Amino acid sequence: MSNEAKYRHPTRSILFITHNRGGGTETHLKDLVVSLENAGVTSFVVRPNPVNGWQMIVTSGAPNESAVIKILDFAESPSELADFMHEYGIGHIHMHHFAGYIEKAIDYFRLASLIAGLRYDVTIHDFMPYCPRITLIDDSGSYCGEPDMVQCQSCISRNGSDFGKPVVWEWRDRYLRLFKEARRIFVPSFDTASRISSKFDGVSVTVRPHQAAAHLEENAARPAVNVNIACRPSQSTLRVATLGSLGPHKGSGTLVSCASFASDNKIPIEFVVVGETDREHDLHKLSNVVMIGKYCDEELLSIISKIGPDVLWFPAVWPETFSYTLSAAFKSGVLPVAFDLGAQSERIRKLNYGKLVPTVYIDNPEKICEILLECKTDNNINNHRSFADARYADILSDYYSF
Repeated sequence: MSNEAKYRHPTRSILFITHNRGGGTETHLKDLVVSLENAGVTSFVVRPNPVNGWQMIVTSGAPNESAVIKILDFAESPSELADFMHEYGIGHIHMHHFAGYIEKAIDYFRLASLIAGLRYDVTIHDFMPYCPRITLIDDSGSYCGEPDMVQCQSCISRNGSDFGKPVVWEWRDRYLRLFKEARRIFVPSFDTASRISSKFDGVSVTVRPHQAAAHLEENAARPAVNVNIACRPSQSTLRVATLGSLGPHKGSGTLVSCASFASDNKIPIEFVVVGETDREHDLHKLSNVVMIGKYCDEELLSIISKIGPDVLWFPAVWPETFSYTLSAAFKSGVLPVAFDLGAQSERIRKLNYGKLVPTVYIDNPEKICEILLECKTDNNINNHRSFADARYADILSDYYSF
C-alpha cells in the first residue's frame, strides 16, 4: 500500500482535538482511544498549550504516553498541521472541544483538514458552539432559557466569558462553517441534538450516547477508599448524596441554599457531597453536610455503597448533555433525583427510574427539600430496572460508521 493510501485511510490513525479541562469530555475521549486501540487504530491528541494560547501541543493518545511529539503555532499556516498529519499517517480527525484555544483555532483546524484532504467529525459536549459562557448560565446563576441573539450578546457584554466578550454572531458563524464541512456531528443525547439543531439551521447531528465507563462494571465490588461517615443523625433522617465536581452550573448554589434551609428549619435531611465544589467554605459551616471530597472515578460505585444514601441528587441548573455520574447512579440502584431539564431528564424518563423536579422550583429550596423527603415513601424507589448503557461492539462501524 502506498504512503498516500495509508494516509487517507480513515481507520489507520485518528487525530483528536480537545481541551485540558478534564471532565466528561476527557472521560469520553479516553474511552474512544482505548476502543480504537483495541481495534488496531492508533491515535494522537492535540491540546492547547496552557502557557501560550497561540500554540497547540501534539502527544500520543496511547495511555501513559504523554511525551510531546510536536508543538505547532496558530500564527503559522494550517499547512504545518496538514504536513504533520501526512508525516504521521493520520487518516481521520475528530474534534471535541476548543476551550483554551484562541478563537481562530476553529478555522485553523478546519482549513488544515481541507489542505490535508481529510474528513473530520465533531462531538459536541456542551453549548460552547452558541454560548461563549458554555453552560447557558447567566448572571442570575441559573439557566438562561436560551433567549434570542440580542439578549445573548447583552449577557456576554455584561458578564463576559472565559474568552472575554466575543461577538456572538461571529462566534456562532465560525462554528457554523465548521459544522457545514464536517462528516458527522455527534451529540450524546436527543435533548442536545434538539438544542443544537435549533441554533444552526441546516446542520444535521447524529446521536451517539457515551459508553458508560468500563469501571462501572469492573470495579463494582472493589472496596471503597477510606470513607469516614458517621451514622445518620436519626432513623428518620434522609441521606442525600451529590456526585462529582459541583460548580455554579452543576448546582453548587442550589445545594447550599437547600442545605441551609434544611438546617435552619430542622428538616431531617443530611447532605453528603461526594466530590469537590466551589462552595466548600459555605458547606463546611453547616452541621447537616458531610464532605467526602475528591475521588477517583474507579472508586465511585464502592463509595456510594459505603455511604448508603437514600437518594442521589443531581442539582445541575443547566441542561446536561449526558452525565457520567448519572450512569453511576443508575448502576448503583440508588434513586436519582434531578431537575426536569436536559439529558438527565431524558435519561431518567427513558429508564423510568428516578424523580424529576419541575424547573420552576430551581430557586425554591423549601419545595426541593419537600420533594426530596417524598422520596422516602416514593414507590418508584423500589422499581429499579437493570441498567445497560450504550455499547459499541465495533467502534469503527457502530460508532463512527466507517
